[in-house]
Amino acid sequence: MKSHNTASLHDYPAEAYALLAESEKKHFWFRGRNMVIREIIRSSLHSYQGKSFLEVGCGTGYVLAELARIGFRVTGLDMHEEGLAYARQRVPSASFFAGKLDQFRPKKLFDAVGMFDVLEHIPNDKQAIQECSRLIGKAGILYITVPARPELWSVYDDISGHKRRYTKRSLVEVLTAGGFRIRSISYFGFFQYIPHLIMKRFMLSKSGNTSKDVMPILKKVVWQPPGILNRLLEQSFALDMFFSKIVPLPFGTSLIVAAQKAV
Repeated sequence: MKSHNTASLHDYPAEAYALLAESEKKHFWFRGRNMVIREIIRSSLHSYQGKSFLEVGCGTGYVLAELARIGFRVTGLDMHEEGLAYARQRVPSASFFAGKLDQFRPKKLFDAVGMFDVLEHIPNDKQAIQECSRLIGKAGILYITVPARPELWSVYDDISGHKRRYTKRSLVEVLTAGGFRIRSISYFGFFQYIPHLIMKRFMLSKSGNTSKDVMPILKKVVWQPPGILNRLLEQSFALDMFFSKIVPLPFGTSLIVAAQKAV
């Protein structure tokens, strides 16, 4: 696993959260990732209506809103008040806490915990998994998405404060070391891998790597393709899920995993 020890620049300026909150509504990647998250939950947790779900690093609440929509009682935890301000508007029924994962002390354990594109930001990912285990009830499920494949590393990973991109093997190692049993793991973004590699290696590599460049690079990344193309790219996630049921996808831009807390 390739590790990067760049300075963390993921404390976005306030306008970045506004940009993300607006882009998430229609952008193919955010909508497609929610599709993948819904599918893995439905295939690994057959009865979840009314069960409790904690999202660690809930950001602006885009995923949390979907979790609430399909029937979970949701709680959001995030370090950044700028993101939580949007999350509270999106999911007024949710409970929210501002702070760090290792400082969070809930009154009750959760049936499920999710970290969606969060683990790659944390220097000690094994400790973070252990903290998640502390928050999950007996035989509960941990759901994680992370950016995949070290060869896709770009300046966007730098400005986002990423510490690493994962392979299946490296993610499984972290989870099993934290006391979890893998229920399901797969790549997604298979059909976007080559375009993603081209974009990250050539278009984004021309940008600088300083904090004042965060907004221009972020605007490039969350730029929404024209209507039909945006829809086709969103549907490519459905193709990922279809083919992954037939044969394991050999690579992709991201990984998703469902892991059960060992009893």
